[in-house]
Amino acid sequence: MKIIFFIFITLLSSLSGCAQTRLAQFDMINYTAPVGWDKSEKPGTLSFSKENEMGYCVITVYQGIQTTPDAQKNFDLSWEALVKDNLGGGKATMQPASSDNGWESHVGSAMFQKEDLNGVAVLISSSKNSKTVNILAITNTDAFVKEMEVFLDGIIMKAGVEPDNLIENETTHTVEKSNTTQSPKIEIWMGLKTPSVNIYSNTDGDDWADLCWLIVLPNGDFINQLPFEGFSDFSRNRTGVTWGKFVMNGSKGSFTNPYDTIKVNKISETVLERTGYTYRLYKAVPVDGVKLSGQYVNGIPNWSTITNYPYGPNDAQPKIEFKSNGTFKDMGAFVTNFSMPNREPERAPGSGTYEIKNFTLILNYNDGRIVTKSFSGINDKPVTATSGMVYISGNPFYNK
Repeated sequence: MKIIFFIFITLLSSLSGCAQTRLAQFDMINYTAPVGWDKSEKPGTLSFSKENEMGYCVITVYQGIQTTPDAQKNFDLSWEALVKDNLGGGKATMQPASSDNGWESHVGSAMFQKEDLNGVAVLISSSKNSKTVNILAITNTDAFVKEMEVFLDGIIMKAGVEPDNLIENETTHTVEKSNTTQSPKIEIWMGLKTPSVNIYSNTDGDDWADLCWLIVLPNGDFINQLPFEGFSDFSRNRTGVTWGKFVMNGSKGSFTNPYDTIKVNKISETVLERTGYTYRLYKAVPVDGVKLSGQYVNGIPNWSTITNYPYGPNDAQPKIEFKSNGTFKDMGAFVTNFSMPNREPERAPGSGTYEIKNFTLILNYNDGRIVTKSFSGINDKPVTATSGMVYISGNPFYNK
């Protein structure tokens, strides 16, 4: 794995030979550990660190994960999670992509600052057959660049990586095929995101843009992104997301993915509290078979009391009316341009019948369209026919 550090060294300048030992293996890579560096191996990560009077350097190798076939997209997703979200880094300065033994590698770097930690982050994201291995280096000095380069140049990626449906079973460490064709029943845990500590708190529907969603399959696999289209075709084979494992042992548990671990304590069957904090996660109540009654407006609380509500009864507007007999009238709830509401046919107003199951709102339009949207209530509160607010595709819809 040949990595060029020109851009990286240039960034370091604005902030202001190593013997190697035996060959070793971690997940999908073979490597030679640098002498004199501290080694730390945790579930899903392998790290080497070193510091002196000039500064520090940490190199972390992440366990390979199932991703998309698009290596650039995989880099972008990894950069978002590992550098922007975790470190507060900005836009990546990219180096030319490279290919070795079928692995396509993208390298980007940027300065970052998070609380008292600052420096330069370099992310190497290598993809092959919808598998991605990420290596992240952070440092605030150029004193370790040569050692970093020797370590990275010595990495050998695994040659035989099968295109999936292969899934690693984290309990037995064996590989088995997933032939899921029917969407499993899922759990939704939700809470209010607190960016400074990446945890969750109670919410009554306010600050909805800061909501975090944890979607859990029956076997404990989870993702931390809400599929806006719902769960009609949802399975472990979904790509383009980061999968992790949710485990509860008695009253203790954790959500762990390759990038983060959130330890939780069980308060009740529907409430989890992050260990050492007061922030909470809430298990959404199942909504199968719910029938609504009322007019729900997208993102405008107390809309019915607004004297100059800006839409007339015949105008397209971000509103959808549900009736308890299973019919609906969409007046433009999903339209992006109300002056041309039919410009995007899949979002155009219309009417038809609806049903709700497995946290999915299924809209059967009279013009033949079938549109699905994720659907839930607030935290662990049940959804009733006249609920004052529900979440559709992650957005709050307020009832009058």
